[in-house]
Amino acid sequence: MSESEFTQQQEDQILEQFSKLQQEYNNFASTVARIELEVRDHGSVISALKELDGDRKCFRVVGGVLVERTIKEVIPAVEGNLENVSL
Repeated sequence: MSESEFTQQQEDQILEQFSKLQQEYNNFASTVARIELEVRDHGSVISALKELDGDRKCFRVVGGVLVERTIKEVIPAVEGNLENVSL
């Protein structure tokens, strides 16, 4: 047996480590995709709201509760959320 050959146990360990790394990569890729989607969604909401009258009422979910606010109150909050998501 040459030095470059692996035992079955070594091969199993390598494959197990590779599988773990692959799963970790998939988790990171999924997280990145989710964050990119949130950034796009926040941007779309901000663009849509900026075209409307600032005194118009709108509704926003805060901590699982639907609250009524005006657009001029909501825009800074959504922009702040966008900054937090983008970090």
